[in-house]
Amino acid sequence: METMKSGLAGVLAALLASNASACMLSDARWIYCAKDAGKSLSPGYVRYVFDVPKGESVKSAWIYSYRFRGDDGVYVNGTRVSESVPEEFLRMAGRINGTKAEFPALLKPGRNVLSFCLDEPNPGFQGMILRGEITLANGRVVSLAANAGNTRGSYAAPDGWRLPDFDDAGWKPVREFGDATYQRWLE
Repeated sequence: METMKSGLAGVLAALLASNASACMLSDARWIYCAKDAGKSLSPGYVRYVFDVPKGESVKSAWIYSYRFRGDDGVYVNGTRVSESVPEEFLRMAGRINGTKAEFPALLKPGRNVLSFCLDEPNPGFQGMILRGEITLANGRVVSLAANAGNTRGSYAAPDGWRLPDFDDAGWKPVREFGDATYQRWLE
């Protein structure tokens, strides 16, 4: 339990240390796919859609994410990105992975998407939290923080679901169960 506490404290410290002025820590929410009847052991597919202002170039882009083990990585606009494990996340043991991904070259003006397949075999553990930011060449910061208002999920993944132009209108908003300080995982 102590390892888990220090791991969660590490992710919170990393999120706070991001110096993001445009997004509060509490804007990032622990989220999971809304359950469909009879689908509790299926992978959950998650899409976080965001815009890069038209006419702007991207200087840097990164996210921290904490996901339950069993997923297949972070994808940006359909391309899997490399992830690193920040030192503060190395203390985390158990079923949660904390990683950082940087991806400025994969972003384009207009609609972009981060996508995840959360394939944890235990019902109720297909959750994650996501926080990051994009710094534009002009210095403006675009904050990234997944929550039920901007992230959708499904238990079916049709062709093209990881691409920005995929129509996810039939997907359900993800469910939230607390902000980054939520202690459910420590109970």
